[in-house]
Amino acid sequence: MQIQIVANTFVVTSAIKVEDIKLLQKYNPNGLAITTKEGDIERDVFRIAYEEGKDTVSGFGMVFGGTSRGTEGFATFTGTLETGLSDDKAKDYVAEKLGGVIGYVKTLETSVPRAAKAIRDAKADLVSKISVVGVVTETPARRG
Repeated sequence: MQIQIVANTFVVTSAIKVEDIKLLQKYNPNGLAITTKEGDIERDVFRIAYEEGKDTVSGFGMVFGGTSRGTEGFATFTGTLETGLSDDKAKDYVAEKLGGVIGYVKTLETSVPRAAKAIRDAKADLVSKISVVGVVTETPARRG
């Protein structure tokens, strides 16, 4: 994870790839969450998601709204700073804004790629077991 301040914005670039988040959103949304169990009930403590241009963060989750430049496609979060903050006050603001969630994001930076790989491997295994028996060259006529 990398955090940079540029002018009046701060940018968090995660080690999680957007394609991995999207894959888990589709096939295993629970892979994007850190949960706790209370008795028989499992609850989300923190969850991440990706939605283009919809960057949001709270103590319960983070929505990445952008993708890093280049071929890696890492998830990015962009936030806005107040105008005129000194460098130290800007850093303190970002630390206050993100301090409660960074530990969760770091944990997910380890688990999300593994969960996405497991899905890709399972899909590849399934595809390898599918056989195509015949080829349809024409659409059958409708009976009516």
